[in-house]
Amino acid sequence: MVHNVLKEVEAQALALATNRTGSEMLQELLGFSPRKPMCRVWAALHSNLRFVACHRCGVHVLQSALLQLPRLLGSPEEEEEEEEEDGKDGHVETLEELVLGLAAEVCDDFLFYCGDTHGSFVVRTLLQVLGGTLLESERARHRGSQSPGKYYKKGVWTSREGEFRKFRRRE
Repeated sequence: MVHNVLKEVEAQALALATNRTGSEMLQELLGFSPRKPMCRVWAALHSNLRFVACHRCGVHVLQSALLQLPRLLGSPEEEEEEEEEDGKDGHVETLEELVLGLAAEVCDDFLFYCGDTHGSFVVRTLLQVLGGTLLESERARHRGSQSPGKYYKKGVWTSREGEFRKFRRRE
């Protein structure tokens, strides 16, 4: 079902990503999306990447897409299905190519993105994803992780079971 909905959304991805309700819907769909539909939506947004990354609603769609990378890149069985389908639909950029395109765009205009209120969130999320240092709270917020993990909030570690432990620096 998600595959079919995202295929229909592809033509209107920019309008939906920059609409409050539409972006919330896209964020939820991307959390369940297989790799190929995710690539198609991302490719549809790619030509307006700067606008989407600096938009108050669009930035959340990009963040959701970026936070799905560990899940999508770790699923080898989907790759075989995608290779079979590629012959029917023509060339679709791979997820890796799309991420590298975003990284190149951010590198080319790093100061602009860092200085923008919303663009800085894309920079942060991109660096976290590429560096492999996502906080469990980030992944849980965007449905990227189902494993029980610890959350860090203002000097306190908590687990899903509700245990609280003070975080102290070692001296």
